[in-house]
Amino acid sequence: MQHLDDEIALMRKALEKLTAERDALGAYVDAHNALLSPVRRLPRDIIEEIFMACLPTGRNCVMCAAEAPVILGRICSSWRAISFGTPKLWSRLHVVHPYSANSVLHKAKVAQRLEVADAWLKRSGNCPLSISLEGAIVHQNFIAEQDQFLKLFIPHASRWQNIYLSIPSAVLETLSHLTENDVPLLEGMKLALSSQHDDSLAWTSSGIFHAPNLSRFSISRSIITASSLPLRWVQLTDLDLMGPPLGAGHPQMSSFFGPQETPPRDLIIELLFLHILDLMCFGAPLLISEQFLSHLSLPKLRDFKLDGLEDPQDSAASADLLVSFLAASTCLETISIGSGTFSKSSLTNVLRGLPPTVCRLIIESRGRYSSARVALDDDILATLEGSTLCPALQVLVVSSASCEMSDEALLRFIISRMPTLRRVDIAFNREMQVDILPELQSFLENGLQISLAYTMPPPPNFSPWMGLPDVLPQI
Repeated sequence: MQHLDDEIALMRKALEKLTAERDALGAYVDAHNALLSPVRRLPRDIIEEIFMACLPTGRNCVMCAAEAPVILGRICSSWRAISFGTPKLWSRLHVVHPYSANSVLHKAKVAQRLEVADAWLKRSGNCPLSISLEGAIVHQNFIAEQDQFLKLFIPHASRWQNIYLSIPSAVLETLSHLTENDVPLLEGMKLALSSQHDDSLAWTSSGIFHAPNLSRFSISRSIITASSLPLRWVQLTDLDLMGPPLGAGHPQMSSFFGPQETPPRDLIIELLFLHILDLMCFGAPLLISEQFLSHLSLPKLRDFKLDGLEDPQDSAASADLLVSFLAASTCLETISIGSGTFSKSSLTNVLRGLPPTVCRLIIESRGRYSSARVALDDDILATLEGSTLCPALQVLVVSSASCEMSDEALLRFIISRMPTLRRVDIAFNREMQVDILPELQSFLENGLQISLAYTMPPPPNFSPWMGLPDVLPQI
């Protein structure tokens, strides 16, 4: 019996020794790894901040193994644990409705994406959510599938902060039962509808449009009347409305006020906190914008954008109503004009009527209107010389299709605007004629930023071997 006790004691000592050696080896390995990888010594909160800095800016995160946050969990087990345990990493999500011509593969892709989206949202904990769904394919089966994605998002509606849905309007029926109490955090909502012939529009009375904190709203390609939505108009800071691109009348007007082309003269919509207004007109932009703006009260407007294609019936317009609107916008700081929006005379009138608060002027070519003929030439630029008009002007941006000014005229403008001017960004649709930078060197040293881009001529199609045969003829 004593012999057996001695054997057990020896085994315990050997086990204790092995355990101590194991612990010592583990400590050595940890120290070795920390020495080789300093990042392992960083506190967890620092690593979380680094992970957050890896996320894309300006858009939601996508379900891609090559991009954060997904890739962060594929490096090692410790990073996976940290990434899965950091809810803010998973608070932004962009979902694309998958498509495959093979029906079996298509169903498998949809099921997989639903599963991943569900896991993604669960990892977000209690963080406010920014969600976007791209599912604009109009097909009865696909509509049912896109409805599944929307139903997956709805249980998290109390955490919605920004929601962007590009889907057929029929899918929005799922939102009809939501109340304003279901979306207490919602600040931004954008709807891009791919169907204009839905018979049921019950979703338009959803309480989601009356969310207590909704301040940014955008809706496009919709047949509904925007003014009929139960929005809290008085608290909107950003508003973007675009009606159906085809059809008679003025789609921008009808998408807001209703099917009538001209709303009642005494109708005024007060948007007391609207900061940004972007108008895109498909025809006669000056006339439409004047009619539209005459029914709005925008005392806090800071950023105004107007784009469209100047119509022959609009070419003789004086822009007096638009100038009056701009003059009443005492907080206006930035005005952006599409190059095809005005005739030369109306553009000159608008520039002369800009309020003194404007500090950024942008004249650019955008989208389908990039070939417009009205441009900023020497005569128009001359109206802005000196500090009489727009005394606070700090930034001038002109794109190539909108620029016909000479280098000499630009030099005169810049010198006349110093020292208030801070940035000039011009893209010419021609070659350089005069290098004006040496004349501006003193201003550049004092902080003036100038970017001048010229169109370079194509290189000559010439080669020293031109005209020689591949093989010399034998003599």
